[in-house]
Amino acid sequence: MTRPFRTVLVTLACALPLAWLAATATRGDAASTREAQAEAGLPAAPTPADVVVAELDGQAERLRQRLANAPAPRVPARDPFRYRLPDLPQTDPRAGFAVVAPARPHGRAVAPALASAVEPLRFVGLAEDTVEGVPVRRAILSGFDQLFIVGVGESVAGRYTVQAIGADAVELRDEAAGERLTLALR
Repeated sequence: MTRPFRTVLVTLACALPLAWLAATATRGDAASTREAQAEAGLPAAPTPADVVVAELDGQAERLRQRLANAPAPRVPARDPFRYRLPDLPQTDPRAGFAVVAPARPHGRAVAPALASAVEPLRFVGLAEDTVEGVPVRRAILSGFDQLFIVGVGESVAGRYTVQAIGADAVELRDEAAGERLTLALR
Protein backbone atom coordinates (compact mmCIF):
# COMPACT_ATOMS: atom_id res chain seq x y z
CA MET A 1 0.00 0.00 0.00
CA THR A 2 1.18 3.39 -0.84
CA ARG A 3 1.45 6.08 1.70
CA PRO A 4 -1.24 8.44 0.20
CA PHE A 5 -3.71 5.55 0.01
CA ARG A 6 -3.04 4.64 3.64
CA THR A 7 -3.51 8.26 4.68
CA VAL A 8 -6.90 8.42 2.93
CA LEU A 9 -7.94 5.15 4.53
CA VAL A 10 -7.03 6.28 8.07
CA THR A 11 -8.75 9.62 7.50
CA LEU A 12 -11.96 7.90 6.37
CA ALA A 13 -11.80 5.42 9.25
CA CYS A 14 -11.68 8.32 11.70
CA ALA A 15 -14.09 10.61 9.85
CA LEU A 16 -16.96 8.11 9.49
CA PRO A 17 -17.43 7.49 13.24
CA LEU A 18 -17.14 11.19 13.93
CA ALA A 19 -19.78 11.96 11.28
CA TRP A 20 -22.02 9.29 12.74
CA LEU A 21 -21.67 10.71 16.26
CA ALA A 22 -22.34 14.24 15.01
CA ALA A 23 -25.51 13.10 13.18
CA THR A 24 -26.94 11.34 16.23
CA ALA A 25 -26.19 14.27 18.50
CA THR A 26 -27.99 16.78 16.32
CA ARG A 27 -30.95 14.61 15.25
CA GLY A 28 -32.94 14.68 18.56
CA ASP A 29 -36.56 13.63 18.95
CA ALA A 30 -39.59 15.04 17.15
CA ALA A 31 -40.71 17.08 20.16
CA SER A 32 -37.40 18.94 20.41
CA THR A 33 -37.43 19.51 16.64
CA ARG A 34 -40.93 21.02 16.85
CA GLU A 35 -39.88 23.20 19.80
CA ALA A 36 -36.85 24.42 17.88
CA GLN A 37 -39.00 25.23 14.84
CA ALA A 38 -41.52 27.05 17.03
CA GLU A 39 -38.74 29.13 18.66
CA ALA A 40 -37.37 29.98 15.23
CA GLY A 41 -40.84 31.07 14.06
CA LEU A 42 -41.05 28.35 11.40
CA PRO A 43 -44.30 26.48 10.83
CA ALA A 44 -44.10 22.94 12.21
CA ALA A 45 -44.23 20.24 9.56
CA PRO A 46 -46.78 17.53 10.47
CA THR A 47 -45.41 14.06 10.96
CA PRO A 48 -47.17 11.05 9.37
CA ALA A 49 -48.48 10.10 12.82
CA ASP A 50 -49.98 13.59 13.24
CA VAL A 51 -51.77 13.20 9.89
CA VAL A 52 -53.25 9.83 10.91
CA VAL A 53 -54.36 11.16 14.31
CA ALA A 54 -56.03 14.19 12.72
CA GLU A 55 -57.85 11.95 10.23
CA LEU A 56 -59.08 9.63 12.99
CA ASP A 57 -60.27 12.59 15.06
CA GLY A 58 -62.27 13.85 12.08
CA GLN A 59 -63.87 10.44 11.53
CA ALA A 60 -64.73 10.13 15.23
CA GLU A 61 -66.41 13.54 15.20
CA ARG A 62 -68.46 12.62 12.10
CA LEU A 63 -69.52 9.39 13.82
CA ARG A 64 -70.60 11.27 16.96
CA GLN A 65 -72.73 13.61 14.83
CA ARG A 66 -74.36 10.68 12.98
CA LEU A 67 -75.11 8.82 16.21
CA ALA A 68 -76.63 11.94 17.79
CA ASN A 69 -79.19 12.04 14.96
CA ALA A 70 -79.82 8.26 14.88
CA PRO A 71 -83.28 7.02 15.90
CA ALA A 72 -83.60 5.22 19.23
CA PRO A 73 -84.11 1.45 19.01
CA ARG A 74 -87.69 0.24 19.22
CA VAL A 75 -88.93 -1.80 22.16
CA PRO A 76 -89.87 -5.23 20.76
CA ALA A 77 -93.58 -6.00 20.69
CA ARG A 78 -92.95 -9.65 21.52
CA ASP A 79 -90.30 -11.80 23.12
CA PRO A 80 -89.13 -14.46 20.64
CA PHE A 81 -87.68 -16.54 23.48
CA ARG A 82 -90.95 -17.05 25.36
CA TYR A 83 -93.38 -19.66 24.08
CA ARG A 84 -96.51 -18.66 25.92
CA LEU A 85 -98.71 -15.63 26.42
CA PRO A 86 -98.89 -13.94 29.83
CA ASP A 87 -100.61 -15.93 32.56
CA LEU A 88 -104.37 -16.07 32.65
CA PRO A 89 -105.99 -14.00 35.40
CA GLN A 90 -106.31 -15.88 38.68
CA THR A 91 -109.86 -16.58 39.80
CA ASP A 92 -111.31 -18.13 42.91
CA PRO A 93 -111.89 -21.87 42.16
CA ARG A 94 -115.13 -21.79 44.18
CA ALA A 95 -116.48 -18.98 42.01
CA GLY A 96 -116.01 -20.94 38.77
CA PHE A 97 -113.53 -20.75 35.96
CA ALA A 98 -113.78 -17.86 33.52
CA VAL A 99 -112.08 -18.35 30.16
CA VAL A 100 -110.44 -15.19 28.91
CA ALA A 101 -109.81 -15.49 25.19
CA PRO A 102 -106.38 -14.20 24.17
CA ALA A 103 -106.05 -12.17 21.00
CA ARG A 104 -105.25 -14.30 17.95
CA PRO A 105 -102.41 -13.44 15.54
CA HIS A 106 -104.86 -12.30 12.85
CA GLY A 107 -106.67 -9.94 15.20
CA ARG A 108 -109.62 -12.28 15.77
CA ALA A 109 -110.64 -13.28 19.25
CA VAL A 110 -112.45 -16.48 20.23
CA ALA A 111 -115.85 -15.82 21.72
CA PRO A 112 -115.91 -16.71 25.46
CA ALA A 113 -119.01 -18.86 25.06
CA LEU A 114 -117.37 -20.86 22.27
CA ALA A 115 -114.10 -21.19 24.19
CA SER A 116 -115.82 -22.67 27.23
CA ALA A 117 -117.84 -25.11 25.10
CA VAL A 118 -114.69 -26.50 23.42
CA GLU A 119 -112.36 -28.72 25.45
CA PRO A 120 -109.55 -26.34 26.62
CA LEU A 121 -106.80 -28.99 26.78
CA ARG A 122 -105.45 -31.67 24.41
CA PHE A 123 -103.26 -34.65 25.26
CA VAL A 124 -100.53 -34.40 22.62
CA GLY A 125 -97.73 -36.59 23.92
CA LEU A 126 -96.28 -38.85 26.56
CA ALA A 127 -92.81 -38.97 28.09
CA GLU A 128 -91.66 -41.97 30.09
CA ASP A 129 -88.52 -42.63 32.09
CA THR A 130 -87.50 -45.49 34.36
CA VAL A 131 -86.40 -44.48 37.85
CA GLU A 132 -85.15 -47.31 40.09
CA GLY A 133 -86.95 -49.85 37.91
CA VAL A 134 -90.29 -48.02 38.09
CA PRO A 135 -91.66 -46.27 34.98
CA VAL A 136 -92.42 -42.59 35.57
CA ARG A 137 -94.74 -40.98 33.04
CA ARG A 138 -95.26 -37.31 32.23
CA ALA A 139 -98.12 -36.07 30.07
CA ILE A 140 -97.61 -33.38 27.43
CA LEU A 141 -100.74 -31.24 27.27
CA SER A 142 -101.54 -28.35 24.95
CA GLY A 143 -104.04 -25.63 25.77
CA PHE A 144 -104.49 -21.99 26.72
CA ASP A 145 -101.80 -21.20 24.10
CA GLN A 146 -99.24 -23.05 26.26
CA LEU A 147 -97.52 -26.40 26.42
CA PHE A 148 -97.62 -28.23 29.77
CA ILE A 149 -95.37 -31.17 30.73
CA VAL A 150 -96.87 -32.53 33.95
CA GLY A 151 -96.77 -35.60 36.17
CA VAL A 152 -99.34 -37.20 38.47
CA GLY A 153 -100.47 -34.79 41.19
CA GLU A 154 -99.30 -31.64 39.39
CA SER A 155 -101.57 -28.71 38.52
CA VAL A 156 -102.38 -27.57 34.97
CA ALA A 157 -103.31 -23.91 34.41
CA GLY A 158 -104.38 -23.57 38.04
CA ARG A 159 -107.62 -25.41 37.28
CA TYR A 160 -106.90 -29.09 36.61
CA THR A 161 -104.96 -31.66 38.64
CA VAL A 162 -103.46 -34.74 36.95
CA GLN A 163 -104.97 -37.88 38.55
CA ALA A 164 -103.49 -40.63 36.33
CA ILE A 165 -101.43 -40.99 33.17
CA GLY A 166 -102.00 -44.03 30.98
CA ALA A 167 -100.33 -45.17 27.76
CA ASP A 168 -102.96 -43.50 25.58
CA ALA A 169 -105.01 -41.27 27.94
CA VAL A 170 -104.62 -38.89 30.85
CA GLU A 171 -107.18 -38.36 33.62
CA LEU A 172 -107.61 -34.86 35.04
CA ARG A 173 -109.74 -33.50 37.85
CA ASP A 174 -111.40 -30.13 37.24
CA GLU A 175 -110.95 -28.41 40.60
CA ALA A 176 -113.49 -25.67 39.79
CA ALA A 177 -116.32 -27.99 38.77
CA GLY A 178 -115.24 -31.06 40.73
CA GLU A 179 -115.51 -33.29 37.65
CA ARG A 180 -113.16 -35.88 36.14
CA LEU A 181 -111.98 -35.37 32.60
CA THR A 182 -110.27 -37.99 30.40
CA LEU A 183 -108.19 -36.86 27.44
CA ALA A 184 -107.20 -39.39 24.78
CA LEU A 185 -103.87 -39.18 22.96
CA ARG A 186 -104.38 -37.61 19.52
